[in-house]
Amino acid sequence: MCYCQLRRSCMSVKQEKDMNSPLNIEGTVARYCLNEEPDLIEELKAFDKFIWQDCEINSVSDLVLFENRYQELGKNLDFCFDSEVEEFSPVCMCDGEMCLLKKDAFRRTANGKGELYAKFVSAGLNDIEAVAVLTFLAEISGLYRKDAYNCGIPPFVKALCDILNSAISKLPVFTDTVVRACNDYDRADFNVGDIFTPGFCLTCSADLGCLHTSENRYKIMPLDAEHTKARNLFCLHNISEQQVTFLQDAAFRITGISDWGEGKKQIEMQEI
Repeated sequence: MCYCQLRRSCMSVKQEKDMNSPLNIEGTVARYCLNEEPDLIEELKAFDKFIWQDCEINSVSDLVLFENRYQELGKNLDFCFDSEVEEFSPVCMCDGEMCLLKKDAFRRTANGKGELYAKFVSAGLNDIEAVAVLTFLAEISGLYRKDAYNCGIPPFVKALCDILNSAISKLPVFTDTVVRACNDYDRADFNVGDIFTPGFCLTCSADLGCLHTSENRYKIMPLDAEHTKARNLFCLHNISEQQVTFLQDAAFRITGISDWGEGKKQIEMQEI
């Protein structure tokens, strides 16, 4: 079983155990020998409670406040940073994704709105949607990857992904073939005829000449303009990546699997 499959197996077991808080406080205390540090134990509990509490994100100020609170509550918990499959790490939040909140991306984006922000607002996005897309396009894109959270998706991430989905839905449709250079999280264990529903905003490229032969590759044919979930992001920011993103509820049928690159697969899909 590969590392990612093992993490997904871990996810299903832990989610069944306790969806309110997947963190095993007792196990973490034992792993890091915290019995003689009651203050750290209390910080761990407070951080865990914060991560899994219900939250509403209605403005950019809400994003920044959550980001600041995350950093404040987690500032002494960096010792938990590891990627052991068996353990939920409260700062790392499953190999790093929620830890991206430590980069101050929401605060910096809110304070430095520029030409690209204005373009997204002109395209019909509101303030918080424009900020969500800008951070999705930048260094914290992994935060929006819902399948990367092996102990359940925190409420903040769910709310943030809904905002992102709303934002992307307002952008122009895209109907030409796109490709995706896969990363370690991306599924490759398909058979022809399988249905694939990512459940998050799947990023692809309109640049078919983008050849990453050391990675598996998806090659996707979107539906027609009336029905596709594919949206054109690069029309508003002309970069070499030529980014096209599918909405969270997109689904695909596997139509072909072939050898690709350096011992990798090309997985052909048709949007359904």
